[in-house]
Parts: sequence; structure tokens; C-alpha cells
Amino acid sequence: MKVYTYYDDINLKDQVKLIELWKISWRSRGFTPIVLNHTHAKQSPFYNEYVYNIHKIHKEITGENISKYGLSCFLRWLAYSTMPEDNVIVCDYDVINGGVDIIEYEYKYSKDKLNMLYGTCPCVSIGTPLQFGDLCKMFIDVSYSNIKNIQLLTKERGFCQYHDQEFFVCNKDLIKEKINMYKDSTLKCFVDDGKSGREMLTHFSYHYTKSYIDMFNLDKFNGKEVREVRVELIEEFLKSINCI
Repeated sequence: MKVYTYYDDINLKDQVKLIELWKISWRSRGFTPIVLNHTHAKQSPFYNEYVYNIHKIHKEITGENISKYGLSCFLRWLAYSTMPEDNVIVCDYDVINGGVDIIEYEYKYSKDKLNMLYGTCPCVSIGTPLQFGDLCKMFIDVSYSNIKNIQLLTKERGFCQYHDQEFFVCNKDLIKEKINMYKDSTLKCFVDDGKSGREMLTHFSYHYTKSYIDMFNLDKFNGKEVREVRVELIEEFLKSINCI
């Protein structure tokens, strides 16, 4: 089974190393990890219209131009929609597989709904290319139709951007008929003691890494950037499960 992630070089540090570790973790459980990029998104006939409207929506909601990172968050879904498989598992490349085998996901596919495995956090999803394409259309149509409420919610919640995750948070009640958002038992997004969750997928997000540094206040992390520490934490995690 293939597992896809998305990466565009937008000048963030340590991403290539992070992707290599992601590949190692998924390959160790029998998956075939594949990295998509901007060129795959461009294969969609919806690409030009999509990018134009993403820019326009972000500007209207926040008053600011969308960043390269923000645009890549949206482009990944369009890239996933161009894949040939009937069903696709996709994830961020900081979601490290600590021990989840292919069989765990064979029954989670649905022809009726796209599945998001950690609620409104889009770090792991399972769906068909058609469902990912429909999601891209929802990003546009739902955002335009609900734009006044989105503007209010972003102000209330202190959002300074409108990326895909903000879309899911602000519009979850409007899209629940087409997207199943739940917390799957195979995924852990915070390893509070540094040991638990080793048999699961673990999301080493930027937020998680910063929280880990603040929680444990370890001397070895002093003076290091969060992205650098994230790579170290993942390497330690993979060593603990004998992956590297």
C-alpha cells in the first residue's frame, strides 16, 4: 500500500532530513512512501482556478496575502486528487509510523466520506482521489458561501491565517456530511512522557515539539531551533523502536 505526503521547497530548514525519516518509518511497516509536489497539483485541470480563488479567499478573510506555506497546505489536496489509486492514505511528513501495519487501514476506507483521522487536524487522511478533488472544490465553494462567519470566527479565535486547518475548524458543521472527522485509535499527537504511543502513528508537529521543549526544559535543546529539535526527537523515537 502506498502512503503519500506533499513537499514544496519553500526554504524551511531540515525538511529533507525529516522526509527521509518519514520514509524510513513507513517503509518499516510495509508501506511504500511517496512524496508529491507542485508539479502533481498542476496536473489537475482545476489548478489555475483553484490557486486564483485560494489567493482571493485568504485576502478577503485575513486582509493579507497567503504565504507560500499556506498555499502549499491547499495544493497538497489537489496533488492527492491526481493519483491513480482507488483509495489513498495521505499524511504530513512529520507523522511518523511507530508500529501501524497496512491491515489497520484496509477497513477505514469509505466510498461515502473522506476520513480525517485526527478531527479537524488534517495530518492523516484516507480517501479516494475523487473525494480529495471534491474537497478542493469545497475549500472554494464553502469558504465563499460562509465567508462572513469565517471572518468572525478567525477574529474570535485569533487566527492570523486561513489555511486548510482553519477551513476545517471554521466550517466543520457545513462539511460533516461529506467528511468524517474523528480521532482514530492508531494516532497519537502528543507523547507526554516520551515513551507512550510508540506502537502508533505519532505526529511530531511544530506545536508538539515546542510544547515538549517547554515541558521538559532539557539542556541539550538549549539554543536549538524548534525544527532542529523535531528532527532529533524523531531520530530518538525511531531508535527506540529499532528503525534506525
